[in-house]
Amino acid sequence: MNVITHGLFWLYMGSVFGRILVRGLICNPGEYEIKGECCPMCAPGKVVSKDCTISGNTVCVPCVGGTYMDHINAVSKCLRCRVCDSGSGLTVEQECTYQSNTKCKCKEGYFCNTKDCDLCQPFKECQPGRRVKEHGTLYSDTVCEPCQEGTFSNEIMSSTCHKWTECSEVGLKEDQRGTSTSDSVCSSNMKPREKITLAAPFCFFILSLLIFVMCKKAGKKKNQAHMETDDGRCESHEPEQEQYGR
Repeated sequence: MNVITHGLFWLYMGSVFGRILVRGLICNPGEYEIKGECCPMCAPGKVVSKDCTISGNTVCVPCVGGTYMDHINAVSKCLRCRVCDSGSGLTVEQECTYQSNTKCKCKEGYFCNTKDCDLCQPFKECQPGRRVKEHGTLYSDTVCEPCQEGTFSNEIMSSTCHKWTECSEVGLKEDQRGTSTSDSVCSSNMKPREKITLAAPFCFFILSLLIFVMCKKAGKKKNQAHMETDDGRCESHEPEQEQYGR
């Protein structure tokens, strides 16, 4: 019985060692196997320049020139940094470093349905007759809704729908009913003859006022001319008075 048990044990161990020989060494986390050796991996921001040997560790070199590596690795080339394409509506949120890739985001006026996207779309414009219900964000489009009956908006991206003017409330009559893009058109209730009747006294008052002002100015000019004539006569008498005095 013991012989059989020992035989099975060594058969099992042989199969295990056989698998190890076929598959190679079982290295610890943070190591990689190369040519029968377990070599330390390179830290983020660096890649392998030379594999380790029995007498020396792995030689790692830093990423440069628009490249990066964001995890421990056993590769010989760094990853190329992402480019934020402005033609796709993207702009740089965070520059690339030797340990992290470039972070892009949608530029102002654009949005993307996913957090990490390659193509942004422009916000929808709410046309006249509609209002902005929800403004767009980096990850959602603008939401528009139509103006309700009795209201209107006549501008693009209007935040509110204005109520139609009630002509009767301001003493006017409605010539044209409002629409979703225009206000009501109101006009006076008075007939043309009534307008003339009301305007006549006002015109008479203005005309009378003008005549009064013109007459007053003419009177002032006449008095001034008379005073100038009197002054001239006095000056002509002065020599005669002096002659009689002599």
